[in-house]
Amino acid sequence: MQLTEGQIFDTSDFAKTPLPVAEYENCTFNHCNFFDCDISGIIFIDCTFNSCNLSMCKLEKTALRDIIFTDCKLLGVHFEDANPLGLLIRFKNCAMHSSSFHGAKIRHTIFDNCILHEADFTACDATGASFIACDLFNAHFENTVLDKADFSTAFQYTINPLNNSIRKASFAYPDVTSLLQTFDIIIKS
Repeated sequence: MQLTEGQIFDTSDFAKTPLPVAEYENCTFNHCNFFDCDISGIIFIDCTFNSCNLSMCKLEKTALRDIIFTDCKLLGVHFEDANPLGLLIRFKNCAMHSSSFHGAKIRHTIFDNCILHEADFTACDATGASFIACDLFNAHFENTVLDKADFSTAFQYTINPLNNSIRKASFAYPDVTSLLQTFDIIIKS
């Protein structure tokens, strides 16, 4: 497999000219379009994606090792299809509506100021993950391991403590009251 190292890609439209299947190490992608691209089998190591559109991208067996996404659109991306070996990703200021981590191991993943509306975290291991100032409206958590996860600045989440593991997870008032929705009780202030 060809190695591309330390290259900067600016405003490339990979929807028109596909990114070749190769190993990309220490590369930076700025304002690139990957909309509905198939980047399956590509290896990304220590790469940064800035202001890129990766919505509806196909990631079948794609290696994402120490990857940072900043100000990116990642709508409908199925991260569970990526190669689980060495999977390490961080997100900052990303729009991630309807993205899926179903069954993935995303331990210690950092989501910083991301919009995760209707994201699917079913059966994933998000131990120690941080959801810093994240909007989790209608995000789906079921049989999810959220031990030691940080939700202290997250909002609009609904997590059923009966079918998710939340030991030593951090929450803050008033959003923590959403953990009680399952019990159909009335909370008065």
